[in-house]
Amino acid sequence: LVLAVFLFASPDIKERIYSMVDPYHPNNVTRLHMWETGLSMFLDHPIVGIGDIGTEQLWDWYAQPGWQPEGHLHNNLLMWLVTLGIVGFFALVALFVKIWMVIARIERSARGDWFRGSLALGGLAVLAGFHVNGLFEWNFGDMEIIMLVWAVVGLVLASEKVSHSEAKS
Repeated sequence: LVLAVFLFASPDIKERIYSMVDPYHPNNVTRLHMWETGLSMFLDHPIVGIGDIGTEQLWDWYAQPGWQPEGHLHNNLLMWLVTLGIVGFFALVALFVKIWMVIARIERSARGDWFRGSLALGGLAVLAGFHVNGLFEWNFGDMEIIMLVWAVVGLVLASEKVSHSEAKS
């Protein structure tokens, strides 16, 4: 399917596909520079990070001359390392791993229930999409995105709680 899309895509779509993997594309050069700058910040503050002050506060100390300050680094994992250090990074990773495990367990147990099973499967898809997109964007810091992630997680957990309450009745 991917090959067919690529073969029959318009020139604009093909150009966009090429730009995603071109390290010299202007957007990618900027993103790679942000990541390099963030890594330098992390290496100087590895345990608890720089805090939630915004990377632009330290940008001039770490970025190569001439690069404009950025408020975030377009990568969830790197932002967690930079702002929270190793301690906060592992706490958040552990939180998301636990959420995944709980929702996956709910999905397995709810496969026979079209609503709860679909809701749980959708919850896993939301988490997967959030984390894949978070490799290239600071979506953890976007209120409208993370609010929806927490809402979907809450819905899945609530559906499980309601199901158990109904089973006891």
